[in-house]
Amino acid sequence: MTLYFDQGGTDRVTLQDIEPSFGTKMGAAVDEAWLESYGPTAADWVNKKRQGGEPLSAVAAAEKIKGSGLAVSLKPKDNEYTDAQLDVVLGRQRELTIAKDVRDRTPWDMGSAARGVAMFGAGLADPINLATAFVPWTRAVGAARSLEAARLSSSAMTRFGGRAGLGAIDAGISTAALEPFYAGMRRSLGDDYDSMDSVANIAFGTAFGGGVLGLGGVGVDAFRKATGRVLPSARFKGMSTDDIELVTGLEREIATGMDARDVARVLETYTPEMRKAMGFPDADASLDVIVPPAGMVTGNDARVKVGETYEPAQWAVVDADQLTATIDKADNQFRDRNRAAYQAELQTRANNLDPSLLLSVDNPLMDVGTPTIAMDGRIIGGNGRTLFIQRAYEIGKGEDYRAALVAKLQERGIDPALAQGIKRPVLVRRFTRQVDV
Repeated sequence: MTLYFDQGGTDRVTLQDIEPSFGTKMGAAVDEAWLESYGPTAADWVNKKRQGGEPLSAVAAAEKIKGSGLAVSLKPKDNEYTDAQLDVVLGRQRELTIAKDVRDRTPWDMGSAARGVAMFGAGLADPINLATAFVPWTRAVGAARSLEAARLSSSAMTRFGGRAGLGAIDAGISTAALEPFYAGMRRSLGDDYDSMDSVANIAFGTAFGGGVLGLGGVGVDAFRKATGRVLPSARFKGMSTDDIELVTGLEREIATGMDARDVARVLETYTPEMRKAMGFPDADASLDVIVPPAGMVTGNDARVKVGETYEPAQWAVVDADQLTATIDKADNQFRDRNRAAYQAELQTRANNLDPSLLLSVDNPLMDVGTPTIAMDGRIIGGNGRTLFIQRAYEIGKGEDYRAALVAKLQERGIDPALAQGIKRPVLVRRFTRQVDV
């Protein structure tokens, strides 16, 4: 190690005693965090595997490592590495050594902060690491239902906690699942990586996932407000997390085919706010007769013009099959749809379905845009449009409509996770009280 002497020549310091500049600290922290991320580690491992050449004996490999002057945590076996493969390993270790040297010369408190920021930044830049926060393990975890409800709360702090909790669980499980493969790659590349490092990596992955979804959700909410969009949480205004969990739980039961009479009995126990969230704001509604279509998922409030008045409605997604029974009834918008001319038109419209015309939100009239249904699912406006959408699904032309619909769900206050199980989704406006049309 090079020695430095002061002017008196009595004191001496080594390079290790010199604190690096702020820029050097941050640069080294970023380099180290990036090299140890999933993507770069996997890339180095694949690059090592691709190198050819004659395998080295354990003695020859050890001599090459010793000659590099690097402290590599690697005890090669006979025929385990080729000369070119060791070049990849030593090149990686050289970069890590430079970064770790700077870290060792950084005061502990500053080093921890810099490394934490760098690790979070590297995690955001690494697609594999970022993806761990979005694998939906929590959908299969019953204990996470309360967090699902919390992220829909009208309270910003509760939403943040719910999202952060879901992200932490999803990322923690994903990181733990990847850990055996990741640890194996790190060790084969000569990294000093033991069981404590594995625990620390899973802990960081858990915290990273919570931070990404929690802070990301804050940003998404701010963007929606800035662009004048209604937050999905507006549907649950005034409701506790327990009430939200009951409402979303009932929606899941309905989606799996819950009997209409059982739905009615449950709705009778709900508060006015909970009934409104389910699409039944009228406490005097005849719940034993009026039940929502099976599998329907509701969202934000809407308005539909009927004559000279505007009637309250809600945005909702239903399966096209749930609307079939009302299409051919003569009590509303009856047309002879068996005529050859109409069948030809139906086929043409289905082949050239325009999602922008069927998902419009600016026009409150029933005879254009999104179909309108009664509280029990009867089509009030848009029988033909519903037929076009249904036929498009039947002939394999409905995917553009589905994709456009999914892209607009959150804007309508509909949770995409709840609507995911609907096989052939149709966006509708559903009256929230009985309307004489």
